[in-house]
Amino acid sequence: MSTRDTHHARTVRLGRPSDLAYVYHLQNRMHGSVGYCPRGGLAERLATARIVVVEENGAPAGYVSYTHRRDGTTHLTQIAVEEDIWRTSAGTRLLDWLICDADAHDSRLITLKCAFDLPSNNFWRNSNFLPIAVRTDKRRPLICYARRLVTTVTTPIVFPNSQPRPRNRRVRGDTPPTPPQSGIAESPPSPPDGGSRSGRNATCSPTPPVL
Repeated sequence: MSTRDTHHARTVRLGRPSDLAYVYHLQNRMHGSVGYCPRGGLAERLATARIVVVEENGAPAGYVSYTHRRDGTTHLTQIAVEEDIWRTSAGTRLLDWLICDADAHDSRLITLKCAFDLPSNNFWRNSNFLPIAVRTDKRRPLICYARRLVTTVTTPIVFPNSQPRPRNRRVRGDTPPTPPQSGIAESPPSPPDGGSRSGRNATCSPTPPVL
């Protein structure tokens, strides 16, 4: 099963192993904005329902990759859409699916990283993601974003620690990131329609469609 937008002849569905060549090719074309995952890693994500594909007129036109973590967060690792359908809600459709799936897995947060100089930062802010920290990789600073799904929780948002833990000592918890600089929003977004979760709107089904 899939979801379909008849006005744009657009379909959003779970990725399939046969999508590997397309996903790998699109990732390589947009490596400056989506990062890199080895071909084997993408194949494993497709096999375990962690990649969702958007189709335009029956052909793949973008994808989102994500992981549900054991700490109650869902981390978006990659999202890419063909340039000719930018600003046509294709990315929003992929994000809607991710939010529904995260909600079905009882995730409390959706997290992601975005390079500070990419225009997609505007998309995340307009989609109710809050910038909560800044981290630096080998090339450029990355803004860490988070979106609460459970809005009744008032504890501070802490971005999951992706660094490997030391082997010679026990670590009880992740080290919180450096507090955000002045001017970065820290309060959670308000629920869209008075509910306790800030996921999709009321038309979202409890679980996303499956094949």
